[in-house]
Amino acid sequence: MARYEVWGMTQELSPEMCQDITDECLRFPSEEAKVSNSSNNVTGKVRDSHVRWVDSPRVMSLLDHYTRMANRESFGVDVDRIYSAQFTEYHGDQRHYFDWHGDTMWTNNPHALDRKLTTIVQLTPRSDYEGGELQIANLNLDTGLHEQGSIIVFLSFMSHRVTPVTDGCRNSLVSWMEGPVWR
Repeated sequence: MARYEVWGMTQELSPEMCQDITDECLRFPSEEAKVSNSSNNVTGKVRDSHVRWVDSPRVMSLLDHYTRMANRESFGVDVDRIYSAQFTEYHGDQRHYFDWHGDTMWTNNPHALDRKLTTIVQLTPRSDYEGGELQIANLNLDTGLHEQGSIIVFLSFMSHRVTPVTDGCRNSLVSWMEGPVWR
């Protein structure tokens, strides 16, 4: 198996499917996004956006399918399950962003699971917003991965960010697949 740092599918989901997923996610309550460290303490202001924690079997199944496909094709890490799904809204009128960060939550608990893979589904057409570019440290992403319906999966410890949205609104669906503690 070839090993890659990032796995992606450009415009894999149709605009209609992206809209259906968005409509389903909008049924869940919105809250201001927070960032926690392994002690569950909120850290400094590295993020400004709104999130909705999505508890939908259909959405979780879709995320599970693509994350497992990416793992089989590109990563081969020991994974167990999707931890959660987060619908994220970045509004240009509020200049929402998420600065450089990793998605791991390192802990000394030997019974805990570690986040292994991060999956992001781009739900909004690229023409609907300005800014809001997903960047992964030391990598140049294929610009097609910023298009609506595109799916990207990467190792959760990789540093990444979403630049400020300056106009319009960018919606994405994010999940993390956990597995046994990294060795």
